[in-house]
Amino acid sequence: MGNGQYKHGNQRHKSHPNIASINRKASTSTTSSLHEKYATNTPRDGMSRTASGSDINEKNYSLFFPLEKLSKILHQKTQHECGVNGIAQEIFVKYVFPKYPDLGERIFRKMHKLAKAKTKHLGVTAFRQQCEMYLSVLDDALIHEHYVKMFFANGSLNAATASKENAGGQQQPLSDEELLLVNTNGLTDLLLICFRIGVANYIASAGKADVTTISADTICPHIKRTITSVTQSCFFTKDTLSVGFVCRWLEKNLPNLIMPLHRFCVHTLTTVYRTIEEAEKVATTSQSSVTGATNEVNPLLLALNKELRKLNEAACERGTPEIITGNTLPSTGGLGKLMPLSQSWLLAAALPNVFTRVQERKAPITPQPSGKLDNPDATIPAIDAAAASPIPHLMSTIPTHWSLLYDSQQHGVGSNRFLHHVIGYKGPTLVLLHSETDEIFCLASPSEWRETHLYTGTDDCHIIQLLPKFSILEKGPKLLYLNTCIRGYPKGLRAGPDPRKPLLSVDEHFEKIEYRSVPSVLFAIEVYGCGDRQIRDIQLDIKKWQVTEAERQRTVKLTSADWIDHPDRYLLELGGRPQYNNA
Repeated sequence: MGNGQYKHGNQRHKSHPNIASINRKASTSTTSSLHEKYATNTPRDGMSRTASGSDINEKNYSLFFPLEKLSKILHQKTQHECGVNGIAQEIFVKYVFPKYPDLGERIFRKMHKLAKAKTKHLGVTAFRQQCEMYLSVLDDALIHEHYVKMFFANGSLNAATASKENAGGQQQPLSDEELLLVNTNGLTDLLLICFRIGVANYIASAGKADVTTISADTICPHIKRTITSVTQSCFFTKDTLSVGFVCRWLEKNLPNLIMPLHRFCVHTLTTVYRTIEEAEKVATTSQSSVTGATNEVNPLLLALNKELRKLNEAACERGTPEIITGNTLPSTGGLGKLMPLSQSWLLAAALPNVFTRVQERKAPITPQPSGKLDNPDATIPAIDAAAASPIPHLMSTIPTHWSLLYDSQQHGVGSNRFLHHVIGYKGPTLVLLHSETDEIFCLASPSEWRETHLYTGTDDCHIIQLLPKFSILEKGPKLLYLNTCIRGYPKGLRAGPDPRKPLLSVDEHFEKIEYRSVPSVLFAIEVYGCGDRQIRDIQLDIKKWQVTEAERQRTVKLTSADWIDHPDRYLLELGGRPQYNNA
């Protein structure tokens, strides 16, 4: 019995390895079945790398149709023009960013560095992968850092070949810390690219000519002074700064500077393939039409047409700068001397959207002939030249709806002149103050101005110094103060968080200005309305009504019965003129 139990136990003991092997087979078969089940979603092949980064398995990445089309077109162009199996930098710049070659070179070098390619060109798959990563960045902080790193101290060179001279005059490679330093030239290039793209889309939204081939100095003669104010404020006395510091400074002082540039790059990468295809179709049709017509048309007429075409192009080139060299805006009729085109672009990059975007207003309820009413939820579209072309308007940072309300050089200096042109405008405004020390300040009020003994304003209030250094001095609620008639309280215009010690103050006669308790003579004042045209029209209508009402009251004819109880009669009698009719 005991032996039987032992054998039984021994047999049970010997059966354990068999059971384990069966379990291993079952688990292996289950695992293999799971692999077969999800084989359609995971690639079987591994990933290796070549110099151009072109061997990445295409199954690992979803194919975005615009990027797929763009990569195929650029690949064909590179093979045809350069004889390279991939995408070359010159082809990318030539067909994707022909109007901004510097920006195209920087973007391609950034993609080339992130792909870790060892050749000068990029593989098709690596290029598509980098474009998808470029489009997937959504965080504002990462976007700022991405573009600032494009314009690092030696951004015009390859990181592998960047070098500097040592004390002995020999070239030595830059360290990683030095490669991540930004100098004034890098920040200047970034600002110029943003300004050129903003102005080009601003002009395009207004229906004007193409200005991408014109220099920034021709577009706005004050662009150097504007950019110098930014670089001096950011760098102060230093030659280089870290990428992190520059990113934080831009986020604090110019939060809306880089986002239009990013939108432009994303829009270009996703839509340029259609432009290339349309250009090829036009070239093909024009070439076929020219070849077919050369057999029939007189060669003298063709030569004459070419000469006329050249004359027309030369005339257009001479006339294009005249469109944009002045301070005229398409929708406002003009800006003052304190607000050139570059200054309005910089202010729009620093101010909140309440100043830079036209707000849609609800349509008034008006009776219809049938007795029904309009839809109360209907909105009136913004009266703007950019309404017909929304894409350039979204990428433009220059507002087209700012209107000049008050200019001291045109309308006169004084508190009554200021109140007459500013009070009653129920929208955001910008007040520019120019002192004799060549300092220009901006008071940004998101709501209408009103006389009171209290400090007013919402969270969007800003106090900005424009020149000689650009800086946001203060922002927040209850920063602005205006009082010219209430007794017992300080009179004049004031701005600052501390009522007892204002940061900026103008006296009641609008003749002197004090900045941080340092007095100076006030040279000029300009006020701009940042609301839509309807707000401006309402203000003008109210002023016209006031003028007509004053004229009507001045010519009122009183009867003898009305004159007996009129208060003016008693005033004349108190003044010693009871016989006022014999005067």
